[in-house]
Amino acid sequence: MGDPSPLLDRPTINLRHFPALEPGRYDEPAVHELVMMEYDQQQVADVWTGSGEIQLFQAPGEELADLAPVRPGMGFRASMSYSVTEVRPLT
Repeated sequence: MGDPSPLLDRPTINLRHFPALEPGRYDEPAVHELVMMEYDQQQVADVWTGSGEIQLFQAPGEELADLAPVRPGMGFRASMSYSVTEVRPLT
């Protein structure tokens, strides 16, 4: 067991994506933006740490595989909760 809190104490960037629900406009999302979250009351529990390994596969329309890590580092699994206090769009 270990504490990943130092790794989680950095800016959190998310992609907000809400698809359009109108017929014929499914490829035009109603919301598709990068945002930075501010949060508080973070709690981390049931932490397991060890060596890490990850494989990201190519998928049509997804860029996640392009972000694959160059070298593995520490891996962890934990339960986390927090309250979002602010969401700022990144331009």
